[in-house]
Amino acid sequence: MQLLGWDPLFRGEIQPGDTVGVRLYWQPTNPIPTDPIPTALHSFLHLYSADRKQSWVIVQNQNPGRIPTTSWLPALYYVDDLTLALPVDQPPGNFSLAVGLVADEGERLSVSAGTDGLAEIGQIEVSPLDAGFGAPQPEVKAEATVGEILGLRGYDLQASPGGPILRTYWTANQVPAADLVFFVHLFGPTGEPLVQWDGIPLYGLVHTTAWQPNHLYIDRRTLWLPENLPAGDYTIHVGLYDATTGTRMAFDPAGIAAGNTTFAADALVIPFVVPK
Repeated sequence: MQLLGWDPLFRGEIQPGDTVGVRLYWQPTNPIPTDPIPTALHSFLHLYSADRKQSWVIVQNQNPGRIPTTSWLPALYYVDDLTLALPVDQPPGNFSLAVGLVADEGERLSVSAGTDGLAEIGQIEVSPLDAGFGAPQPEVKAEATVGEILGLRGYDLQASPGGPILRTYWTANQVPAADLVFFVHLFGPTGEPLVQWDGIPLYGLVHTTAWQPNHLYIDRRTLWLPENLPAGDYTIHVGLYDATTGTRMAFDPAGIAAGNTTFAADALVIPFVVPK
């Protein structure tokens, strides 16, 4: 199979929550094998980080060009449209658009001048969200000024088979002068520390020293819980500290947080219940 070329089906600035479409042009170089059975091929499009070998968003087309590949003819070319829907918590940054073909059995076709069955066809930049009117809103409102340089709007805590997913919503009042690290710590019913998930926000793609005012940054992380965690009332503490000095940023609440959420001097405190 030969990829003849591609067209972008998007224009202008791309932000989390947008769609990114491409039009691919395929042509068989030989008849599709039919022995012992016809081999159906499916096209795919990835939002991809080559340096990390990580795919952020994936879409697959079962019938490229709306025609099963088992009936494709070498004398013709086929037009294949694919569209990626970027999640609202997609971190900003520079990414590749990577395409390929996969067989029914799940094996990708090898790509000349490519790796892992991926052909990188172009680059796109995902810009941060605007923080103004129409910006995504957290499920739980918990507003605070953090270290006088960042603003917290709130959070979502969503159940997931791999562990709860925590999304926190941040803005910059000014560009931070130092790289900041997020800490997310789980405390037991009697206040004992159990687990911590410290790390650079936004998967390390955009350090806080590159955060700009008037933009919204949504940090998403999966909280891998210990096995057989006993039932009870737990708390999750979320905050930031200077990557060089270890100094934690102070929280100045802008009001009363929703539900049972509270603030400590240096953290957002989220209630977390493990049911019986």
